[in-house]
Amino acid sequence: MHNRSVMSRLKLNLILGAAVAVPLLSSPAQAASFNCDRAATKMEQLICSDAALSRTDENLAAAYERALKAASDPEPIRKLQREWLADTAKHCDSVACLKNAYAQRIMQLDSFSARQERQANKAR
Repeated sequence: MHNRSVMSRLKLNLILGAAVAVPLLSSPAQAASFNCDRAATKMEQLICSDAALSRTDENLAAAYERALKAASDPEPIRKLQREWLADTAKHCDSVACLKNAYAQRIMQLDSFSARQERQANKAR
C-alpha cells in the first residue's frame, strides 16, 4: 500500500511538472525592446523565433539607451536608429542577416558611446 501511495505522488508530481514546463517551452522568446506576443512585422517575428537573436535585440536596446545617454543631443541618434530599423527591415529577411546587422549596429552605437565618454573625460 505504501509503495502505491509513493508511486501515485510521483506520477502526480510528474504530471504537474509537465503541465508547468510545456507552456514555458512552447512560448515565444521575449525581446526586451518589444512584446513578442504582438510581433507583427517579419523582422519582429524573426527576432521572436530565435532565442539568440532575441538576446541580441535586448543587447541592441541597451546599446541604444547608452548612446542616447551619452549624446549631448539625442535626437540625431533617434533619427539614425529609425533609419537603421527601416533599412534593416527592408533588406533582412533571415535570422542570419538580422544577427549580422544587429552586431554591426551594436558596434556602431558602442563606439559612439565610447567616443562620447572619452571626450567627456578629456573635458574634465
